[in-house]
Amino acid sequence: MAWATQAAKVRTIPEARHDRQLLNDTILSIKASFRNLEQSCSALEQKDQFDAGNG
Repeated sequence: MAWATQAAKVRTIPEARHDRQLLNDTILSIKASFRNLEQSCSALEQKDQFDAGNG
């Protein structure tokens, strides 16, 4: 039983590192999505202003 517990502890270390990397990748992906959304909103606002000026 003790061996199984030690084996489980050994397995959790790489998983913890993987989880941290996965978290960092997820955060970067979310930030990129927000930047893309912000750019899309800015483009729509500019289009609306252009359309209002030409309407």
